[in-house]
Amino acid sequence: MTNQRNRGEPGQSPQIDFAFVTALPVERDAMLRRLEGREIVQDDFEPLTYYRGQISIPATGERYEVVVVMLLGMGNDEAAVSTVRVVERWQPAYVVMIGIAGGVPGKVKLGDVVVAGVQC
Repeated sequence: MTNQRNRGEPGQSPQIDFAFVTALPVERDAMLRRLEGREIVQDDFEPLTYYRGQISIPATGERYEVVVVMLLGMGNDEAAVSTVRVVERWQPAYVVMIGIAGGVPGKVKLGDVVVAGVQC
């Protein structure tokens, strides 16, 4: 995958390639350990805290602009509302839901990887 969205006009903030939505602090913290140039973005009257930074791929040298956000609570409704807020606020090319498959009883188990083929 080439990183085309990062290459904006000089002086413009790079667009977000990936938004990572996590359900638990341990998942969020694992993502934050990978972020370079991390900044916390907390907007007025916005309950979600966003972490913006870059992730580099060492083998290729590619860099991606990313945002990480953790849900405020558990459940499908919370995941849906928080994801809509992330998409509206950051307009990422892709959204990756980390650890948010437990809401599908009988369909997935711990350690399963669930992938949806949706592009924003």
